[in-house]
Amino acid sequence: MAKRRAADDIATPEEVLRTFTQIMRGEMTEASGRKGASGEEIALPPKVSERSKAAELLGKRYGLFSEKEPGAKPKAELAAEIEQAMLEMHGS
Repeated sequence: MAKRRAADDIATPEEVLRTFTQIMRGEMTEASGRKGASGEEIALPPKVSERSKAAELLGKRYGLFSEKEPGAKPKAELAAEIEQAMLEMHGS
């Protein structure tokens, strides 16, 4: 067995997102353990529940289910910026 680098053992964020996207779109298949009439293995697309879960995880990643705008700053960060601006306005 070839020795792999430690970094190769860990999926990159892009690889994870790509995999979830393939599952969500039904592009990734898995062996069913059954054979067709001509003897070939039947590959099945992901179940609706698996596709839905992949879509949910992607949606969470992109902030689609939160009440704040995607990419919006957290309240604590906004409060700190407002406080800093007020201090600068008052010359402190």
